[in-house]
Amino acid sequence: MPLEFRLAELSVVVLAESHNPTILNPDFLKRHGVVPEEAELAAPAITTPAFSRVAFADGVSLTAEAARMIFSENLIGKPLEEASVPRMANRYVELLPHVGYSAVGINPGGHAVAASQEAANAFVRERMLSDGPWKDFGEGITRAALTLHYPRNDGHLSVSVDAAQLVTGEHVVSFAANRHHQVARLDEPATDRAEQLRTAIDGWKEDIDAFRDLCEQIIGH
Repeated sequence: MPLEFRLAELSVVVLAESHNPTILNPDFLKRHGVVPEEAELAAPAITTPAFSRVAFADGVSLTAEAARMIFSENLIGKPLEEASVPRMANRYVELLPHVGYSAVGINPGGHAVAASQEAANAFVRERMLSDGPWKDFGEGITRAALTLHYPRNDGHLSVSVDAAQLVTGEHVVSFAANRHHQVARLDEPATDRAEQLRTAIDGWKEDIDAFRDLCEQIIGH
């Protein structure tokens, strides 16, 4: 049976000189329109000077550390058009333009379900590795994982391919990407860098389309 790629998750990672994790709390997020007023918590929020995390019942979570702010979302069973973390990340940067941003990562993840763990391992091993002595070393290679790197005009794209087992028990070939957008110059005014990041975030669908296209080419569609 041919493999079929599924987009499973998306995170937007905003890098900066110094985030303030203490502002990441449900009241701040709702009051300033980062998340909807009706958003329900999945668990009590954690807010400390070094680390904060707010998780919502719809599969969205926000995590703040000193150097990065992570907006994550589960996309299983959700149309891509309903993805909300790009808008949330854009709104956050708009609210706090003086933080001193340096880059943003648009990081999608997905998988293709395989018949078994061995089938997933075999796909990566045979599809992604050329023949050579590395395949026959010792008792032979049983598993392979690799990361592909591509230069882009304002940063880079990396895509990792591996075999994995989901919490559902499904065996999959997994794909995880980091589309890194770097600001043009770190000595530019903070507000200019914030605007560059917002423009990069606005192009998230193009990044997803490129990721999906590459994954489907790898699995042979």
